[in-house]
Amino acid sequence: MSVTDASANEGDSHGLRFVATLSRASDQEIKLGYGAFDITAEYSQDFTIPYRVFTISPGETEVEIVVPFVDDNTAEGPETLRMYAYNSTFTAISGFT
Repeated sequence: MSVTDASANEGDSHGLRFVATLSRASDQEIKLGYGAFDITAEYSQDFTIPYRVFTISPGETEVEIVVPFVDDNTAEGPETLRMYAYNSTFTAISGFT
């Protein structure tokens, strides 16, 4: 499994969007826990994603991961957060911390 990098403007109501992709479809359901932690972006002030789980259904190869923004109406430069993964089932992970 690999995960894309993502970037967006804080005012973007769609949030920060990543795509997790399997190298090939599986005949089993794939589950993966993920979260984010602060680098220069601050949890609850800039983004809201403590921990979640996504599922890729059998036969599928990708899923979109969305990190919601908090629009604080403060002019700021670029900010960074780091995504991490845990407890994967039936797959190896690359592209996450």
